[in-house]
Amino acid sequence: MPAEFKSISTSMQLESHTIHKFLENEGGKLVGAYKKIGTLFLLTSSEAPLYSKVETWYKELNEWLQSELSNFNVQKERYIENSELDEVPEVTTPDSYKFEFEITHPRLWDLINFAKKIDSSINDIENMWLAGMINDEARTNAVNRVINIPRKLTAKIDKVTAVGKDRKGGPFKASQFVSILRGGLELYIDDKAIEEENRRIKSSLDKKPSKSPNNETSEASKEEHKTADVESPKKTDSKAA
Repeated sequence: MPAEFKSISTSMQLESHTIHKFLENEGGKLVGAYKKIGTLFLLTSSEAPLYSKVETWYKELNEWLQSELSNFNVQKERYIENSELDEVPEVTTPDSYKFEFEITHPRLWDLINFAKKIDSSINDIENMWLAGMINDEARTNAVNRVINIPRKLTAKIDKVTAVGKDRKGGPFKASQFVSILRGGLELYIDDKAIEEENRRIKSSLDKKPSKSPNNETSEASKEEHKTADVESPKKTDSKAA
């Protein structure tokens, strides 16, 4: 089946075993989450207030991501300071440590840049472990901590866009999400704030009268052009944690 959109395929040569295995097993979910973001930017590009809301949220998401990575690098630097070796011996990395990214929106380049940074950070830990600078427990703790960053990233994007699924838990529909965004959906980074906003939206949508079976088809065809009727959110102090 032919691709729905034009795309660029790019291969990333990875340095770490950790990120290689993560992308091999869970990379599809992470790429899919970023494709959702790209779609939202496209669908709101003709409505400045909505585009600005998505852009602000995306900026805060990247700030959170950088903070998580910086905190991990602090741990890495402590390992280096406490080591007794002046330098790490040369390490051989398998050529098979690769991952193919399909770029369907420019925002996916941000994901690739993040993948390079996190790959480099955990690669240093792996190499120090091979050189005997840190023990097995330290390596395992570092690996678990670092892969939790992209997992939390995927989860945050999925939680924020969860209202874009139909009430039966069907696939994400960007047009439905934008309609609800147009109706007053607020975008957050903090997990608790995301969950509270999703409950508010669900409660508002549940209050709307159900459509009769005879009108479902015709009403669905109009959905992209309607603004979802949701109650105004309560004031919060901050969108990000």
